[in-house]
Amino acid sequence: MHDEKFISLVLKSSIFTGCAHPNKNAATFNFDLTNGNQITLSESFVEGSDYKSRLERMVSAWLEFDKRLNDSAVQAENSGWITEIKITDS
Repeated sequence: MHDEKFISLVLKSSIFTGCAHPNKNAATFNFDLTNGNQITLSESFVEGSDYKSRLERMVSAWLEFDKRLNDSAVQAENSGWITEIKITDS
């Protein structure tokens, strides 16, 4: 996203460590262009709203749906599939 007031950036990286597939990572950054400050997660939502638990439920539902689509869901469950989401301030 980019307009006159805000810009959102995604930094994607991939490292190959010799396994079958590379390890991928993505980090996001949001900036207020009027003052140059990075926007925190809490600043993205209405003050006092219960955004953390709502985000946790949304991400958990998406992961559950994604797991059901995965042919090897049972194998994934046994190999450290994420089962609990915790949104933090950082």
